[in-house]
Amino acid sequence: MWASGVLWEQETGENQSVNSEQPVAMNVSVCAGVQFRRRYTLLLICCMMICTIMICGCGAEPRAAPVDLAVARVTLKEVMEHWKSGGKIDNLRSRKPEVVVQEALWSEGRKLLNYSLVGEGRPEDANWFCEVELTLESDAGNEPVKKKITYVVGTDPVLTVFRAIL
Repeated sequence: MWASGVLWEQETGENQSVNSEQPVAMNVSVCAGVQFRRRYTLLLICCMMICTIMICGCGAEPRAAPVDLAVARVTLKEVMEHWKSGGKIDNLRSRKPEVVVQEALWSEGRKLLNYSLVGEGRPEDANWFCEVELTLESDAGNEPVKKKITYVVGTDPVLTVFRAIL
């Protein structure tokens, strides 16, 4: 290894000065040091190239298409009607086009008596956020329970209906 004009012998721990008048015999450790430096330099250049490619990127990331509001509204209504009619949540996965739905109340067996969409909702990128007022059958057989829940509906690449996590 070279350090400020001095050749460092790793095995012996001795320093030998290097100048043009006094030739120094190259031993195996010096050759290994030169090879190490070349490999280290090559590795450093490769790492810098990889980092540059990662920072610049290889193009635009694929993104989902903007939400289709008409399809999103129809999908949400169809999902709510299916729940209201006593259908199973898993049946929506087998229909064409497939609808992926996650709703804890439905999965737990709660019955939907009625629903109403509150407002027009709001599109945001590939999703449509819509508040829905649900009227659910109570657990104890008392009066029905009303809840307002915001759902996120996606239309690309597949139809999805999930609760919004706010």
